[in-house]
Amino acid sequence: MKNLLFMDLETTGVNYDLNEVVEIACQFYQEGKLIKSFHTHMKHSGNKEIDLGALKVNRHDINYAGYTSRQEAMEELVSFLVSLPSTKNDPITIAGHNVAFDVQGIKEYLKDLESKRTLKTFNLKRSEKSY
Repeated sequence: MKNLLFMDLETTGVNYDLNEVVEIACQFYQEGKLIKSFHTHMKHSGNKEIDLGALKVNRHDINYAGYTSRQEAMEELVSFLVSLPSTKNDPITIAGHNVAFDVQGIKEYLKDLESKRTLKTFNLKRSEKSY
């Protein structure tokens, strides 16, 4: 794999209908070399439930006022993803502990962003295996 994107999300629980993403981290490797990384903490919207067990695991302080807004964080993520070098013949493979869950979380938060159209042009290929 020439292009590899490690992705990890932290959430307030394990159900995106009830819980939300509060942290995103990505590292992009090309031919085994770290090229670029992205990391952000997001403010809790207050609209979804919080599983205290999840917060114990991810140590996210939902009351900290300095975190990035959800809109800003997702726009920054889209900019990061679009900036990664890939072609149709050289797609990016996403890897992580629970890739399907993390990709689902990103998709949930991109639904309402205008920049979603930009992300569609980005060539992502999800790995069949989680690393």
